[in-house]
Amino acid sequence: MTMLEIDINNYRALYLPAEDKLNTWAEHTLKFLNKAQAIISIEVVNADEMQHYNNNYRAKDKPTNILSFPFEAPPGLPKDNETEYFLGDLIICPEVLQKEATEQQKLLDAHWCHILIHGILHLVGYDHIDEEDALEMESIEIALLAELGIDNPYVEK
Repeated sequence: MTMLEIDINNYRALYLPAEDKLNTWAEHTLKFLNKAQAIISIEVVNADEMQHYNNNYRAKDKPTNILSFPFEAPPGLPKDNETEYFLGDLIICPEVLQKEATEQQKLLDAHWCHILIHGILHLVGYDHIDEEDALEMESIEIALLAELGIDNPYVEK
């Protein structure tokens, strides 16, 4: 059993799937990663805020669906449950997710699930910078989503 804590900041009250769904999706991903305990922070932002973050951190002046910031403890920080199990921060933009789900003819919560899995994989070191890494990351996402009854998100409809 995975011990998971998700700290959610959704001060604008934007769309967010039910917390039990988020927990199920995250726990499913963490089980695959053999993480018995984890803490994840999720910030839910609007498109303008996401564009600001994406521009500041990735030099891309447009909103994106998710940004992942893996936690790296500063040298000398004492280890405790917070620092030992904190994976990092995810910033998610529901407006972009809604737009993508509509354009790609996907169920909104299925797209949320995919993006949450994608973000968690980034938090633990997966990336898609080169083709080989992208294929590895996508294959993990496809398998995890299939186990949750969600279609391959990389197949165009």
